[in-house]
Amino acid sequence: MENQENKQLRVVSTRLTPLPLNSSEISMRQQASGEKISEMPINTLLAKLSNSLKEICLMTGLKVEEATGKEFTKLFAKFVLSHYGYLTAGELSLAFSLNAADELPTKTVCYGSNLTIEYVGAILSSYKQKRMALASKIALSASHELPTPELTKEQKESEAKEFCNEYYKKWLERDFSPVTALYAYMVYDTLDKAGIISLTVEEKKHWFAKAQEQRERELSAPSIDRQERKDYNRMMEAYMNNSVPQEEKDLVKNYAKKLALLDYFSSWKLEGKVKIFDI
Repeated sequence: MENQENKQLRVVSTRLTPLPLNSSEISMRQQASGEKISEMPINTLLAKLSNSLKEICLMTGLKVEEATGKEFTKLFAKFVLSHYGYLTAGELSLAFSLNAADELPTKTVCYGSNLTIEYVGAILSSYKQKRMALASKIALSASHELPTPELTKEQKESEAKEFCNEYYKKWLERDFSPVTALYAYMVYDTLDKAGIISLTVEEKKHWFAKAQEQRERELSAPSIDRQERKDYNRMMEAYMNNSVPQEEKDLVKNYAKKLALLDYFSSWKLEGKVKIFDI
């Protein structure tokens, strides 16, 4: 969900009519266009989060005890990276600014004098709700996009090949984010249709089993909030009762395609392959 949300916040067609965004929504879109926390090199990450922490303390008037300052900074970084890695450093500060202005779905008040991870989590959880609402608003606007001319079959095939080449290039250059990984199944389908990828039934079973293991780890991992935990528990019950919805089956299938595709990429890299299609 969050990865699609990032895409909606960052990419809006220039053909759309202007979005009726208020000032806080404009700020959110601006801050969301920066580098995601999960994509930052470790040194940049620590420096950015340290600055965010200082800004949060200045904004809220809360403090971090000097004796435990280093430990708290590490804990803060670990918490944000684990649960809110899809945000930018700018969004962290913005979330507290919006809370102060009472522009989040839920106003969070800290009655102590020290900044706590629980307080940080409460504000970021509320910011997440506002962020999702903004993503939906942008997506709704996108649904009213002006119609574009239908591409020919040859044009569609050419675009698909170019997309595959660019995708492989990003992987080779390690410019591969969680958002990028979402589209692996599309590349797999194109290469499978072109006969470039060919898996046996046993190989497909192998990658599906690996994908299922990955999904099980996700469902058992710590959740961002109570609602997400409920959703995870409900899905685990669906597995137990053999009543898994089709969208969940499709998700696992796409995971399997991604794993198989990246395995091919690794082999091609060893062979010195620099692009998939000669176009």
